[in-house]
Amino acid sequence: MLRLSMLILSNRIDNNLRYCYFTFFISFYIYFLYPCFYNNVNIYIDANSSLT
Repeated sequence: MLRLSMLILSNRIDNNLRYCYFTFFISFYIYFLYPCFYNNVNIYIDANSSLT
């Protein structure tokens, strides 16, 4: 019984980690990659203006 409950608990933790990695990848794509494709010129100008 204890072994079965630990197996279920470890499976639940593994699913939560998989879900966290998935949501992190989706948020990384939305916040970093999508604006580069959407307005690449504006980001380049903003980067140059912030450097100077």
